[in-house]
Amino acid sequence: MSKRDRTSSSSLAAKGAGGASSSPPTTEAKRTKKNTTKPDAENMAANGNNNNNNNNNEPMELDEDLHSRQLAVYGRDAMRKLAQAKVLISGMNGLGIEVAKNVSLAGVSAITIHDTIDTDYKHLSSQFYLTEANMGTNRAAACAEKLQDLNPSVDINVDTRPVEQTLLDAAFLSQFNVVVLAGDTCTAEQAVQCDNICHNAAGGSIPFIKAETRGVFGTIFTDFGPTFHVSDADGELPHTGIVASISEMDETTVIVTNVDDERLEFEDGEFVTFSEVKGMTQLNDGVARKVKNCKPHSFEVELGGSMKCSDLSPYESGGLVTQAKQPKTVSFKTLAAATNDPGEFLLCDFAKFTRPALLHLAFLALDSYRSQRLAAGEAMGGGAAGGRLPAPGDDADAAAFVATCRETNASLPPALKQDDDMFDEKVLTLFAKTCAGEINPMAALFGGFVGQEVVKACSSKFTPLNQFFYFDSCESLPLDGDGMLALSKEDMAPRGTRHDGQIA
Repeated sequence: MSKRDRTSSSSLAAKGAGGASSSPPTTEAKRTKKNTTKPDAENMAANGNNNNNNNNNEPMELDEDLHSRQLAVYGRDAMRKLAQAKVLISGMNGLGIEVAKNVSLAGVSAITIHDTIDTDYKHLSSQFYLTEANMGTNRAAACAEKLQDLNPSVDINVDTRPVEQTLLDAAFLSQFNVVVLAGDTCTAEQAVQCDNICHNAAGGSIPFIKAETRGVFGTIFTDFGPTFHVSDADGELPHTGIVASISEMDETTVIVTNVDDERLEFEDGEFVTFSEVKGMTQLNDGVARKVKNCKPHSFEVELGGSMKCSDLSPYESGGLVTQAKQPKTVSFKTLAAATNDPGEFLLCDFAKFTRPALLHLAFLALDSYRSQRLAAGEAMGGGAAGGRLPAPGDDADAAAFVATCRETNASLPPALKQDDDMFDEKVLTLFAKTCAGEINPMAALFGGFVGQEVVKACSSKFTPLNQFFYFDSCESLPLDGDGMLALSKEDMAPRGTRHDGQIA
C-alpha cells in the first residue's frame, strides 16, 4: 500500500484547495503497516493508562538498523518502552512542531497532534511545515502529512476538537503515556486542570509537560507524578576500579583502596559489587553494598545484612569493584502546587543567577495580564485561548504589564517575592515588548529539551527536569545604551509576511 493510499480522506480534504478549507473535528492523518486498527479513546480509557509498562508477554522486536544509535544510548529495555509509547502534543506552533519532529524521530508508537488554532502569518516564521497556502487552515491538519512522511513507522493522528473534549477529558488523556502542552490551545487555568487530571489519573500518573517560548524568553514545566521511577539516573556505564587492599575498619565496615594510578569515581551513598577478590571470597557474592567517605583512592563499604568482618577470610590480593546502579524514585508536585513552591530552579547561566526567579514572576504575570485582557473583551483570536499578549514594542502595554508584575509579586510567598533590588523593570519591559514574537532558534532549543523529557518519561531512562526551567537571550535583542529595546512600536508592527513572528 502506498503512502498516498494510507492517507485518510479527511486529512487530504484538510489540505485541499490550497489548505483553505477548515479541518473536520477529528482526523487521523495516516496509519502505518504495523498498526491497521486503533481503539477509540473510550476503549483505551477502559483499559487504564499503561504508562511505562509493556503489556506484551514477549519482548517486541526492534529495528536495529533504524535505531542503532539510540540502542547504544538507551538500551533495549528503554527502547522497547519508547517504541510502545503514545504521546499527545497540543499546539502546533514552532515549538510544538519541533517537539513532534524530535519525538517522531525518537521512534514512539504514535503521536496525536492537537490544535484549535488556524494558521496565520505570525506562525510561518517558526513553524517550518506551514506555508502561505495553509493560511486559515488548522495548524495540526496542515502539517500532519509532512510530519507523517518524516517517519512512516510512527502513527500521526490529528485532533482539532476543543479542549473540553480533549485536554480536560480524563478518558481521552488516559490513552497517552505523555501529555505535552506547547501552545496557546488552553488558558493557564485549563493547563492547571489538565495537569491535575494527569497527576491523579486512575491508572497511574501521566507525565505532563508544559512549555512556552515568548520571543527570546522560554519556560518548561514537568510533572511526572508523585512517584516516578528512574531506572538509570545518568545513562553512563558503571564505574569500575582495581582493588589494591581491603582492611577491617569496624565490625560492619571495611576500607577499600585502589591502585595508585587510578582515581575512583564513586560517590557517597552509591552501591558497589566485588568480583575476583582473593582471600575475602565472601565479598564475591554479587550483593550490592553501600559506600561512604569516598576519596580519590579509597572508600568505606558497609557489609550489610548479617555479615560481619569476623565472618570474612583474610584478604590476600586482587579484586575488582564495580558500581551497582540503583533505580530511584522522583516525586513531582502539580503545576498548581509548584507555582508557589517551585523549589530550586535549574540554572543554565551562572551570570544570571537570580534571573530564573524573575522570569518565574514574569510568566505568572503574563497569565494574569492575559486574563485581564480576556475579561476586557480582548481575546487572542484565531482559535487561540485566553486574552491577547502585550502588543510588540507598545510602551503602554509594557507599562501595564510591569504594573501586573508588581501586583503578582506582592501576592507571592516570601521565598519567591522579588525585593526592590531584584525587581528588574528593564528585563520585564523587554519581556512585555517582545513576548508576542515567535522565532525558530528558541523553538529549536526548547523543542530539543522537551523532546528529551518526553523520551525520559516514556523510557524511565535518565533523570527528568525537576520541575521548572527558564531561559532568556536578551543579549540577542537590539538594545540602546541604557539596556532598553532600540525598536519602536512601528518597527515591530506586522507586515503581513511570513517574517511577522520575527519582526515582533
